[in-house]
Amino acid sequence: MVIETGTSSEKEAEQEHVKTYEIEKRSRIYDEQKFLDLKGRLNKKLKFIGEKTLTTFLFRKPSFIRIRLTEGDNTFIITEKTGDYADKAREEKNIELPLNEIGEYISKLKTAGYDECTKLKTQRFAYQYNDDIKIELNIIDYLGMMVEVEAVTENEERVDELEGKVREIFKELNLEILDAETYQKMMDETYLKATKAVAEQEFK
Repeated sequence: MVIETGTSSEKEAEQEHVKTYEIEKRSRIYDEQKFLDLKGRLNKKLKFIGEKTLTTFLFRKPSFIRIRLTEGDNTFIITEKTGDYADKAREEKNIELPLNEIGEYISKLKTAGYDECTKLKTQRFAYQYNDDIKIELNIIDYLGMMVEVEAVTENEERVDELEGKVREIFKELNLEILDAETYQKMMDETYLKATKAVAEQEFK
């Protein structure tokens, strides 16, 4: 459950929330030229959504919570997900709040026992594949160059269909999907390197 701040902004966001299911697969690219070549191909074939610089804060305990800030935006997004990387799809809940409320929200998290988190910077290039699916080229602190194909649906019955399509796209791109165990290990190593006490982090 997302920690409540009690603000009117969050109450309004809760009322607007719709349950979604996220299907996402990833591939890691080690060669910069291969990354640039893929970016060039996508620029020619797909609709370019845009480039963003993201700052992400990942809390693992007592439960998973992600806070994400986008450079230039005056809001932040709180995300909770059920399950783990091995699942075909994960139920996702997002709430968007004004950036000026982030201090109050972090205080609530600390009170609830969220004592440490990991901060990651991401440069993201996003492309629309179709109405359901987007492709993201990411350069992420500690993880390097990553390709993510993501589908989101409100209809649980479409999960198998979309998961199959996501896998097909990786074949089209000639990229190998990271298995869940490998990606979990990568994230565990990142947490070890980058996790700090909440009191030591700058939430901006």
